[in-house]
This record gives sequence, C-alpha cells and structure tokens, in this order.
Amino acid sequence: MKRIFTAMALAILMVAATFGAAFAAAGDVVGLADFWTSGTARPNTYTADLGVSEDFPLEIVQVVEDASGDFVLEGFPTAQEALSLQWAQSTPGMQNGEILTATYSADISPTGSGFALYVLARNNANSVGPDSWMAGDPTSGANGSFSFVGTDYAHPDSGTVNGIRIEFYDADPTTTSYFAAGAFEVVNGNDDYDTVPGDYGRSYPTPLDAVAHGTLSAPYVISTYHKFSQTQTINDIVDMNGVTHVPGSGEGWLYAVYYPSGSGTFTRDNVSEYVGYDDYRLGEDALAIFAIGDYDDFKMYHSYFPDIIYR
Repeated sequence: MKRIFTAMALAILMVAATFGAAFAAAGDVVGLADFWTSGTARPNTYTADLGVSEDFPLEIVQVVEDASGDFVLEGFPTAQEALSLQWAQSTPGMQNGEILTATYSADISPTGSGFALYVLARNNANSVGPDSWMAGDPTSGANGSFSFVGTDYAHPDSGTVNGIRIEFYDADPTTTSYFAAGAFEVVNGNDDYDTVPGDYGRSYPTPLDAVAHGTLSAPYVISTYHKFSQTQTINDIVDMNGVTHVPGSGEGWLYAVYYPSGSGTFTRDNVSEYVGYDDYRLGEDALAIFAIGDYDDFKMYHSYFPDIIYR
C-alpha cells in the first residue's frame, strides 16, 4: 500500500510545519510523517486530556516528491536509516511530550515498501498547549515536527485572549501588501468551532480562532474561510471583495506569530514554526500572519517570516 497525496492535500499532512529539502525535486525526501495520522484532522499531533498520561504508537515514514509533483509516503530504504532518527525538543518550556527511544524498532513499512520506525511516544499532558518534538534523519537531512498537546476535554473551544492583530498575504509578507488585516480586542476559543468527529477542540484560543474572528466582529476583516473536509486546515480565504485566495500547486497556508518587543518591533515566536495554527496557544498582544507559500521550502519560510519585523 502506497499513500499518495496531491500537492494541495499534502498541505493537510504538513500543517505542523514539517519542512525538508529546499526547492524539492522528484525523488527528494521533504519530510517525515506518522503514517497512521496522515489522513486525520491533525497530522503528527497527539492530544491528551489535561492531567492524563496517554501513550501513542508512532510509525514514522518519509514524505517524498514523485516525478509528477505529487507527494508520496514511503518507507526508509534501510532499517538502519529508520533506526537512526534523532529527536530534539522544540518547546523546552513544556513537559508534555516524551519519546520512548528504548522502544525503537524497524519493521516493514505500512506504505508497502521499505521500513518504518516504530516508536512509542507519551503525552503526559502536564500543561495546556503544544509540546513540539522534531525528528531528524541524519542520512537524508529531512525532519518532521510532532506535537503533544494538552487540552481540557471538559472545556473544548474555550478561553479568551486579548489584543490580537492579524494579516493575510497571497505571497511573501516582506515584499507584498496584505489583502486583509485587522485588530481584535478579544479572540475566543470558540470562534472556530471544532466539528471534526473524534477530535477535541482546544481549551485555549489559537491562530485559527483569530482567522474565524475576522468573520464575526464588525468591522469584518474577511468574508469567510473554508477548511479541508474533516480537518482543521485552511483551504481558502475569501476577502471582503468576494475574491477567493487559495494556494496553488505545491503551496499551502504558512503562518507565524509575533509579539511586540519595543520601539515598533515584533519578534517571532519560534514555537509557531513547529506547531500547527490550530494547536498553537495564542498569547496576549500577538500578531498572527498568514501567507500562501511553498510549504516544503525551509528557506522560504524564514524569508517570509524573519525573526524581527517592524509595524
């Protein structure tokens, strides 16, 4: 069994900002993914109830671009390469995720070819929010981000956050003008309702809630937005002139979150690079920027979202 994705469908798979080789070409490994979460509402994301410890079996494979420009999940060429994956925590202030490397094993990949890394991961859900871990492949240079999110199952789509700004771009935010922008006194955790069966809405506001808030409070920022079916991933955004902004082939909605750091400067929160926009915990006075871009080009992400910007 080989799982194949069109370029647009891979935007769903790689929503957690899994970046790989820049300027990917046929045969390039552009990322790593957990095979069995690739078609779910939140790929590479493992949610546990606040205060509860839960184990998740991961089956990690490669994401490869094929000759037609589609993206394919393939096994590692050798068991040794699968077993060589190394982990690093991207959110050192969190204590949710735990990779149980003692459980490492390499076996036949569920893709039908090559090998997968089988490893048990644990979400201790010690605190609300995402704990991001990155797996790196020393052989191919590809990596993948995996998020362990603590949320309160008893209070889905809850919470508020104040002083949020948002901007939307069709291309590089550093060289183009936004097609929509706004400022909100408050964003609510239920501004974007999570209606995906079997999924749990976050018990805190996220950047996706900020997107939704732009359709709910006058003066309106955008007309509407649409998600891919049964996911928390944005497909398109419709502006106030009725123009639909949708990524093209090989593109998706990238985002970053910035916070004011004095004298008109804003500093990017690195966590937003590794965590999906409906898993990131939005803080006070945040500036969320959404832009259409090539999600498998690591260098493009950093040119779109430099460490410091001015507003």
